[in-house]
Amino acid sequence: MLKASARNWRCILSWLALIGLSSHLFGTEWVQEAYLWQRQWTPQVVESVRESSPDLKGLQILAAEISWDDTGQPHVFQTSYDAQTLKTLSIPLTLVMRIGPYSRPFSKDDTAAKAILAQAERLLTTAQAQGIEVTEFQVDFDCAESKLGGYREWLLALRQTLQTTFPNVGLSFTALPVWLRHTSEFRQLAEAADSFVLQVHSLEKPTSFDAPITLCDTEKSLAWITQASTVGTPFRVALPTYGYEVVFDAEGHFKALVAEGPRPQWTEDTRIRIVRSDPTEMACLAQQLSTTPPTHCQGIIWFRLPVAGDRLNWSPRTLQTILEGKIPTNGLSVDAQWSESSDGLATIYLENTGDTALPFPPEISLSWDSAPPATPVAWDSNGIFSITVNRATRSAHISTTALPASATLAPGQRLALGWLRFRQPVSLQVHATDVF
Repeated sequence: MLKASARNWRCILSWLALIGLSSHLFGTEWVQEAYLWQRQWTPQVVESVRESSPDLKGLQILAAEISWDDTGQPHVFQTSYDAQTLKTLSIPLTLVMRIGPYSRPFSKDDTAAKAILAQAERLLTTAQAQGIEVTEFQVDFDCAESKLGGYREWLLALRQTLQTTFPNVGLSFTALPVWLRHTSEFRQLAEAADSFVLQVHSLEKPTSFDAPITLCDTEKSLAWITQASTVGTPFRVALPTYGYEVVFDAEGHFKALVAEGPRPQWTEDTRIRIVRSDPTEMACLAQQLSTTPPTHCQGIIWFRLPVAGDRLNWSPRTLQTILEGKIPTNGLSVDAQWSESSDGLATIYLENTGDTALPFPPEISLSWDSAPPATPVAWDSNGIFSITVNRATRSAHISTTALPASATLAPGQRLALGWLRFRQPVSLQVHATDVF
């Protein structure tokens, strides 16, 4: 069994010290919610919603995206959520409208504002007609720091519309940490809504292939959260579950970020780093916040709800473990399983025994002892793994380096990597390179 890292054990001990004090908070005033950010609801998305909803206190659903052309005219993409599934949920539902970059002046009654208001009304009216009870409408807009005052005009217009037409629907918006340094402007912006969501996760453009990259810095996040608690408006904190492929050229210059979806075809000299949200660190941060909630902080929204088939997101089991108040563990085991017949066939298996998806160890090492000395008479690997045998040293190696950089072994998954066949009994030892 491969062991958890020292860093994770420190986090685990911190969690254990706090968990007894905080259990009363879960399910009461403190909430854990999740974003659902898919444009198309596949059967896998529906299954994830149904399986996760009993442990969630709310679901934020991407309902529409607005982008702008060069003349300032809006283009709207509306997602195709499954209304029948949402009707069966017994948790608060939020519709989220994502607004793309906007460089023009802001006004309560210009073309942009009218388009935003019309789309909000359309989304809420449609949901109401479908029998979906929406409790909150949220705006996701990465406004420029210098234009927070203008953005406030949009929110004021939206709030007036909601209060008039949908009085039971609250208004919230997502907030970037850099906005907090504009104390007066941000306070006025926050007062234009019922609540906001502080997004403490982001990925800055790396300066080189070897430069440190993190999605969520715990110390910075706690400082931002403390700052947000002085604003006076209720807020929740968005924590990441996702990951990125960070792409560089042969010289180590940054090229692109790749999220979920089809993988682009890169040239052979392309270098890729995988950056993921650390489940144990995020769980510890969530536990710390729930134990001693900062003033006005109401809970956590996980971005985003894992769905079967995701390449870079957490496994559904990982988030489920955290929602249940448990510590997600890491664990890989390798073993050799001998055939029940007397044909000397040993199959090598790799199994994820923990709660988090893990990268494949670069190499599985095998060695054997026998008297008299024996060598395998045949061997092979499965899939795109490769196996090499050294008869002189009575050892073998299974390599996983041909796998895509984003490939992981899901919690509970057990995979046959390859096999060896001997003519006589041997004592076979198997060892995997540590991946933590």
